[in-house]
Amino acid sequence: MNDGAAEQTVTITVREYPDRVLATADVTVPASESGKAGEASKELRFSFSSPGDRYLQIEMDDGVDVTTLGYNVSVTHSIWKDSSTYILIIIVIIVIAVVAYLRMRGLPGKKTQPAKTFTEMEAEKKAGKGIAPSGGSKRQKYDKGDKRK
Repeated sequence: MNDGAAEQTVTITVREYPDRVLATADVTVPASESGKAGEASKELRFSFSSPGDRYLQIEMDDGVDVTTLGYNVSVTHSIWKDSSTYILIIIVIIVIAVVAYLRMRGLPGKKTQPAKTFTEMEAEKKAGKGIAPSGGSKRQKYDKGDKRK
C-alpha cells in the first residue's frame, strides 16, 4: 500500500529462514488517489524440493523503510513422491540410450556395401593374385658383364 502522493517502487524478497532467497521482484505501487491508498499485487513462484515445515520471511523495501513479515508454511507434497516423475525419467533415459546405440552402430540403411563373408573375401584375394599390377614396365636386373648396347 502507498498512501503517499507519488508512486513508489517496492522490492519484495522471499527468503527461507535464515538466508536462502526463493524469489525477488520489483513492484510499482501507484500513488494514493482521493484518500484511497495505492495498492499493487505481485505473484511470486517458488518451490521446495522436500516436504516439511518452513519459516518464510517476506521483506518489502521501498528505499526508505524495510518491512519484514514472517510466515510458517507446511509443505506436504513433493514432485519426487509422484511415480509419474520416475516414469518420465526412465522414458527419457531409454530414448537417450536408443539414440546413442543407433549413433554408435551407424544408422540402418546407411552402409554402402553389404557385409562380406570370409569365403567371399578369400575368393577376391585369390582372383587378385593372377592380375599383374598396371602401369609398370618389366624390371630388368643389372648385370655387369652384359654387353648389350
